[in-house]
Amino acid sequence: MIINEIKILRKLEHGQIVKLYEVYEMPSQICLVMEYIEGEKLFHYITKNKMLSEKTTAYIMKQLLLILNYLESQEIIHRDIKPENIIYEFDVPDKPILKLIDFGLATFHKKRDMIRKCGTAGYVAPEVLNNQPYNFKVDLYSVGIIMYIW
Repeated sequence: MIINEIKILRKLEHGQIVKLYEVYEMPSQICLVMEYIEGEKLFHYITKNKMLSEKTTAYIMKQLLLILNYLESQEIIHRDIKPENIIYEFDVPDKPILKLIDFGLATFHKKRDMIRKCGTAGYVAPEVLNNQPYNFKVDLYSVGIIMYIW
């Protein structure tokens, strides 16, 4: 699993996706040196604030959709989009920067639909749960669930 995550993270160059700097392989472990992101998980931000304004929600959704657009252009499916895998940086008030993390379930889309069941309950698209072929749209479904939560 970790080898696939490393391949994916090495390919990605996007300001809103966690950056992998270095990989150190030892006999019994692999160490990843990744970007330090100051902020909190979107999950904690949502539970703390209960409700976001329409303007803030639209701003966050736009960022998430741009990240998904980039992933699709790189032929990558994240497969575990959820508030716990999004870091909410507070550089500018009311203009947070989101960073997508945790590519442990991500995979390259091989020009065919995927069928592996994976993801986090509550954010998984119906076609994944029903063992039906799926594609990039499962990540979009997960973003829709995040928006619905607000």
